[in-house]
Amino acid sequence: MDDRAAVARQLGREPRAFLRVAVRCPYGRPAVTEQEPYDADGAPFPTTYYLTCPHLVAAVSRLEAAGGVERWSRAAADDAVLAASLTGGNDEQRSVRRDLAAGRTGSDDGASLELGIGGAGRHGSLKCLHAHAAYALARYPGRWANDIQFFVLSIRFLPPVAIAIPLMVIWLELGLYDSKISLIVTYTLLTLSSTIWLAVPAFKRVPREIEEAAVVDGYGRYAVFFLIALPVAARSLAAAVAFSFVLVWNEFLMALMLTTSDAKTLPIVASELTQLGRDVPWGILNASVILLSLPPILLVGVLNGLLNSSCKNKASAA
Repeated sequence: MDDRAAVARQLGREPRAFLRVAVRCPYGRPAVTEQEPYDADGAPFPTTYYLTCPHLVAAVSRLEAAGGVERWSRAAADDAVLAASLTGGNDEQRSVRRDLAAGRTGSDDGASLELGIGGAGRHGSLKCLHAHAAYALARYPGRWANDIQFFVLSIRFLPPVAIAIPLMVIWLELGLYDSKISLIVTYTLLTLSSTIWLAVPAFKRVPREIEEAAVVDGYGRYAVFFLIALPVAARSLAAAVAFSFVLVWNEFLMALMLTTSDAKTLPIVASELTQLGRDVPWGILNASVILLSLPPILLVGVLNGLLNSSCKNKASAA
């Protein structure tokens, strides 16, 4: 029996990114395997060295159940020598992953090559309400998860005027009519549905093995979200953010009904210039049209690649 078949028998499934057996038990069977940073489909694999010996896995599991990971994490936080050792180990792990990748970047565009021991990351990004909601729906799909996703998307089915009039009344009552704050909140609510819908498949793409390895390494749910899931899914989330930006940048009706002078957006200003009769400043009007067109044109490349990837992942996840 070759090594790959032996590892498959130990795991009860085919190994995803098996490279070689790094350590053998006294009986010659695989105990620790070395993994490729990416599997055959280009999906990232969280750890370079993976336990396969069932006896070793059972022993480590008993340590985890007894709180060994938490105690070690607290000790590393209080002991400078242990902390320096952990930092060095993570740096060495990243170096090994980059060497094994040999220039490959996989489906995450190389983000997982910066993961340390057990999938430990450096920092998070894109910390926004949309990402939190999408991650919760992707990773903790309860009984009503699909219904919640459909309800969130159905918000886009409402005609804008049906939303604009109640919002105008609300902002007038709060004294925030014709203010930047009211526009920011309004546009956040408007883009929430489409951003969540596009971000859910981005988080579903994140291999569960990465998050499980981070939990073994002592990370909590919030640390897994900020330090592991967000960096890996950042490329697809960028498409959702770019799409939402284009929707807001070109929006006209909401800005027309919620502003008068202090918080007017560029589409409103450009439309007002056309109402000056024979005194229309055509130079300024043409410049404003070009300025309105530039951001969507610049984002076409981003949307073409990243948004198509998100839609394909949504279809495959379904």
